[in-house]
Amino acid sequence: MKKFILTIPGILLSVFGGGMFICCLFGAIEDEFQPIHIYLSLFFSFGVILALGIVMIYLGHKKNVKSKEGADYNHTPVQTPDKKTVKILLQELQKRTSQDSIKIQIEENRKPTLFGSKIGGIPYWDKKREYPKDSDGSKLMLLAQMNLNELPENQMLPRTGILQFFILCDRNYGMAIQESGYPNNTYQVVYHEKIDESITEADVLSIGIKTTGDLEKENKSVNQQDSNCFPVRGEYAVSFKMEKAYMNDCDVRCDELLHKIAEELGVELDSRLEFYQMFDEYDKKYVDIHESTYGHRMFGYPHFRQWDPRGVEAADYYDTLLFQLDSDYWKNQWRILWGDAGVGAFFINSKKLEELDFGDVLYNWDCH
Repeated sequence: MKKFILTIPGILLSVFGGGMFICCLFGAIEDEFQPIHIYLSLFFSFGVILALGIVMIYLGHKKNVKSKEGADYNHTPVQTPDKKTVKILLQELQKRTSQDSIKIQIEENRKPTLFGSKIGGIPYWDKKREYPKDSDGSKLMLLAQMNLNELPENQMLPRTGILQFFILCDRNYGMAIQESGYPNNTYQVVYHEKIDESITEADVLSIGIKTTGDLEKENKSVNQQDSNCFPVRGEYAVSFKMEKAYMNDCDVRCDELLHKIAEELGVELDSRLEFYQMFDEYDKKYVDIHESTYGHRMFGYPHFRQWDPRGVEAADYYDTLLFQLDSDYWKNQWRILWGDAGVGAFFINSKKLEELDFGDVLYNWDCH
């Protein structure tokens, strides 16, 4: 489009300037160039117009050539590195991004307790604290609760206390339109440093809260409106296992890091190359590196059904995956379901995590 903006006016100016220049030349010959100063000024004026038109035509042509070269480059297949180079790059990427990740496993045959780690169910709650509510006063529901004493030894959290994740029971699963849900209080992460073991389930229920157990009962009744507005059905005790997780192209920072590694190793890569393009379809290496981000987990790297909602800038700030809860299908039914088999996640800044400050957490869920 830019080439036409330059070329077409250039042609018009050239025709006008050239034509007027020739007319002035014939007029000057007949008048024997008298008066000379008038013809000189006319020659100069129309000559400038002619020259300007020629320059615009030239610039338009130059842009056309460049755009064709760019189009040819963009339509050229992306050059992928050989398998040896892919192996080197992948090993270095895994080396640089390796992190401890706590895999969460549902214990089907164990009933969760009030103080134990669990998904759904009745939350531990000290009535001295204000229970989480949204801006309209609706109480949030417990999505998950982690007793930190039950976690594998790690460098991210203390060994005592309870960490809880609450979201609003609504059609958006508590995900507000804003970048952070806290203006509407549609989700909250709460840390209890000390646990009062004298508190009972009856004490908590007396607050007037709804739990996932209530939703499970509603799901079996005629009115299923609320039961379809929360991802968890029932309540589940959980256990933990420490694993290693590695960055992959679900993380918005992956491609940039890949090219940085290549540059530092002296490997020349096509600037358009994306992480997934290094692998053949169903390549086991590609599957394996994604395997470390699947499922329910704390820390490590996230897995998205769509794309990383943080963007590069926000991912540098909300740089730590605090908790991820995946959809979970078991014995021909969904125990956990985010929309169309999606996944939910909570992110926090690493420095805020060190300070045990959970007042600024990013929550997101997406599905197919």
